[in-house]
Amino acid sequence: MAGLLLFGRIMLRAWGGFRLAALCLLPAAVPAASRLPPVAALAGVVVILAAVAAAETWWHAELRRRVRG
Repeated sequence: MAGLLLFGRIMLRAWGGFRLAALCLLPAAVPAASRLPPVAALAGVVVILAAVAAAETWWHAELRRRVRG
């Protein structure tokens, strides 16, 4: 996640807000995830990453429509 965020910063000169939020949220969730069973902790990570993907899909929908014509 950090590498992808840094790449976007270098190439586009912009921070991805949703990815930056996920990058802050994932390490913050480690104490809670360490107390859960491994499958539940993995499910929590998947939920965070799926939320980022869904948010970016929604955020960039209009731009994709304009580009595609």
